[in-house]
Amino acid sequence: MGGSALPRAFDEAWRRQIEAWRTWHEQYQTRLVAHAEFIKLAHSWAIRRPFDRPQAVWRRYQGKRSVLDAAIWSPKAPVSTITAGQTLRICLPYPATISWRTRDTETQQAETSAAGLGLYFAEIDTRQLTPGQRIRFKLHYHGVAETEGDYTVTLNV
Repeated sequence: MGGSALPRAFDEAWRRQIEAWRTWHEQYQTRLVAHAEFIKLAHSWAIRRPFDRPQAVWRRYQGKRSVLDAAIWSPKAPVSTITAGQTLRICLPYPATISWRTRDTETQQAETSAAGLGLYFAEIDTRQLTPGQRIRFKLHYHGVAETEGDYTVTLNV
């Protein structure tokens, strides 16, 4: 028994209809988000403050932005640049010794300390370093023979 062209034509029309609906839906969502953002912006302008600013947080910090005095590096979220003067805090899942150096310094060692929740961290003070310098470091996990990585973090202004 031979096949009919009708099911194939029906399938093709159905696919076109679904694709048209997806395109319309994506455009509608984009317009809806843009409209919501405009409403937030207009309301914020009218009340002279951010509309979605939590009052409890605003009162706690008294309108002042906190200063970031440390940058956190981890194998799952490595940073490549930090601000000069920030402490480089290296967070690891296991205890380790970190060998680090810059072009102008001898290799130094930093031991991790338990931070709780199964994390270990070591801090490298960068106050004596200048913008543009690079900190290169390797991880020596305790109980593991080989060294992991050759990581670099650059100090920005």
